[in-house]
Amino acid sequence: NGHLLGYRPMHTPYPCTHTPATGPGVWELRAKKKERDAKKHSVTDKMKAVPTPTHMMLVKLCQEGILKCLVSQNCDGLHRKSGIPTTALLELHGNTNIEMCMKCKKKYLRDYSLKNIRPRSHLTGAVCDDTKCGGKLRKNIVNFGESLPEAILDSGYEYAEKA
Repeated sequence: NGHLLGYRPMHTPYPCTHTPATGPGVWELRAKKKERDAKKHSVTDKMKAVPTPTHMMLVKLCQEGILKCLVSQNCDGLHRKSGIPTTALLELHGNTNIEMCMKCKKKYLRDYSLKNIRPRSHLTGAVCDDTKCGGKLRKNIVNFGESLPEAILDSGYEYAEKA
C-alpha cells in the first residue's frame, strides 16, 4: 500500500561517535539497588555525536517517499540532526535537546544539553520568550516510570495500521 513505518529501538548495529550505556540496564540496576560503574561503562557527550550510516539510510528512505514515519525510542536528537523531517518523526521518549513551554506549548530546539533545576523535574529554569506568555520551559523527555505521550502513541498506531 506504499506505507513503510520504521521503528528504532535504543541501539543499532553501527558504531556511533557516542557510546551508548552498556552493561546492566537501568531497570536491572534499580531492582538490585545498584548504580552503573562509571569507570567500566562510560558514555560520551551526546552533543558531540553524529548520525550513523543507519540514520542516513533512514533519511534517504524518507527523501524517496518510501519511509512515511519513523517511531523512535531514542531521545539523543540524532534523528533530527540527520535530517529526518519532523513531520515523519515520532520521538516516543522525547528529545533531550527540546524545551517546551508548559503554557503555550511552543518548542525550542537547543544546541546544548538541557539541565533540570532539580532532580526528577522537567523544568529547566528558562521561560518562554513570547512576552504575552512567559510560561516555564521544561525538557521534552519522558523519564522512567512516566507515561508515554498519548498523541504520539496514537499517531504511531495510525501509521502502523496504514503500513
